[in-house]
Amino acid sequence: MHKKEIHLENLKMGLDLVNVLTTFKDDVDLSKGSICVDGKSVIGVSSLGYPTTMDVVLHSDNEITIESFERCLDNFLAKAVDDD
Repeated sequence: MHKKEIHLENLKMGLDLVNVLTTFKDDVDLSKGSICVDGKSVIGVSSLGYPTTMDVVLHSDNEITIESFERCLDNFLAKAVDDD
């Protein structure tokens, strides 16, 4: 299992994320608080609302798959907020 925090600003980003996640043969879940949905489901991802920050979980221990997963999520990673 491998987890990353991501941020989706709008529906287009949600659709782009689903398109990326469907390229993986392993299960992928999205969780926000106590809600967990299938990351390959447009309806599931859309049900979380926008804008939103959530965790994306890849259910795989394969190092090559995890590396590919990390690269694919670069555009969706949650940005740290500066407290200046």
